[in-house]
Amino acid sequence: WDEKILYAASAHSTNVSFMKNELSFGFNRAVKNEEEDPSTSLRVTSKTEPEMQEHAFNPEGKSDKEYEYLVWNVRFEGANSNISIAAEGKADSRANYLLGNDPKKHCTNVPDYKVITYKNIYDNIDLKYYGSSNHLKYDFVIKPYANVSDIKMTYRGIKNIRINENGELLLLTAWGEVKEEKPCTYQYLNGKKTEINSSY
Repeated sequence: WDEKILYAASAHSTNVSFMKNELSFGFNRAVKNEEEDPSTSLRVTSKTEPEMQEHAFNPEGKSDKEYEYLVWNVRFEGANSNISIAAEGKADSRANYLLGNDPKKHCTNVPDYKVITYKNIYDNIDLKYYGSSNHLKYDFVIKPYANVSDIKMTYRGIKNIRINENGELLLLTAWGEVKEEKPCTYQYLNGKKTEINSSY
């Protein structure tokens, strides 16, 4: 990993790199040939997790397809310089990273975690990333005296960005359109969950 990457997550053909005040999303898919159906497009069902095609391998264990890659970054503009980033909720699983045949470049038995928290990313605001049904989701936790207007996210590597009539965020990429759901905001008052109107 690049030294700027503090944590990483992966699912199917999706990789997410967590940096101090920025995230990088990387996707790969098999390049279609002329005999394949060209109608397949990128679909995102929740936040940033696209529907990916399965990899095809030949009996020799080598990929029999070419792959293409798509990357975009999300930067938190004006974020605090003293952000504390922590991995929480250690999972039962472990990961192994083996680069080539040099054992010095191998890293084994790396613990997995359920939540990555950016503590005080803005004054009195925390940011939590977590997995839900193989989708990556995030919550901004707003504490007393916080100003939600401080939250500013800049997308790089995206062709266009807009908000549709349903309040959803649409990102136009080289592979098609990606949809982020309308914000769901709530607070607990006297132990009761109460929804609050919010929008991008």
